[in-house]
Amino acid sequence: VAIKRVPRDRIRQWGELPNGARVPLEIVLLDRVSTGCAGVIQLLEWVELPNSFLLVLERP
Repeated sequence: VAIKRVPRDRIRQWGELPNGARVPLEIVLLDRVSTGCAGVIQLLEWVELPNSFLLVLERP
């Protein structure tokens, strides 16, 4: 796996997941395409921290 940390102050665009959670657009897009699309890194999990988000991704 690979872990990516995204600081909140670096997030330019936000989106909303089907459950209503407001998250970085990167998480929304990866959530939509990471299952069933060959060649796209799969988002395994994400965690919201006070000052950042952690994304757990499959390692290519």
